[in-house]
Formats: sequence, structure tokens, C-alpha cells
Amino acid sequence: MEAGAVPVRRDAALCRLVRQSGAARDWRGHVARLGAAGNGAGTLSVTIGPDVMLSTSSNKFSWADAGTLIPLDSPLYRQAVALRVGQPVRVSGTFLEDMRTRTCPVEKSLTRAGSALRPEFLFRFTAIAPAD
Repeated sequence: MEAGAVPVRRDAALCRLVRQSGAARDWRGHVARLGAAGNGAGTLSVTIGPDVMLSTSSNKFSWADAGTLIPLDSPLYRQAVALRVGQPVRVSGTFLEDMRTRTCPVEKSLTRAGSALRPEFLFRFTAIAPAD
């Protein structure tokens, strides 16, 4: 029972933070994955703590994409493509809210255990740069 409560409590606290500040600014992390969707748009995942990740959607067909993919011709794409996996970075952006269920933020894990132990939050990156 307690394991089921962990993501609910965590997500409620993150939701309050998101609604108060509206965005994450200059959060520190490490590049976990860089990739591309079928249309060439960039995909990105950044760890922000042990087993906690901020990620774009992996494809444009996902209901949860909501504009998280990084457009091929954008300045953000040019910033991200210059990075490497494991590199320390500073990121800014916004968490997404699921308009169907009103849950905030959207967590991508397929299982309750994954959500509790290794959460991966859907994130719309607005800036990424190597950390100093």
C-alpha cells in the first residue's frame, strides 16, 4: 500500500511546485538519452536525481506528446545535438498536465513500481546548456 502512495504524494508536491512557479529554470542534471523521432524531431532525457528523469515524448503520435519533441530547425535542437550522454547540463522547461485525467505532472512509467522507483516525467524543454 505504501508503495502505491509514494507516486501520489510525490506528484501532488510536484504539481503544487509546477502551478506556483509555472516552470523549471536552470535545473541541473545529466544527459541520459538523445535521439530522434520518425519525423527527425529530437528526443531528450535528462536525469535530475537518482532514478528521476525529465523526458520528451518518443514520437509525435503519442497522446502525451503535446509539443515536447524538439523541432529539427529550432535553436533548442542545435543546443541539444551538441551534447553527449552523461554530460552535466542545466535545463529549463515545463512539466505537462494530463488534460484527460487532470493529473500533474504526467509520469510515463507503465507500472506502479516504475512510477514509484524510477519516475520519468514528460517535459517540454525550453533551454538546455552544458553545466558550468
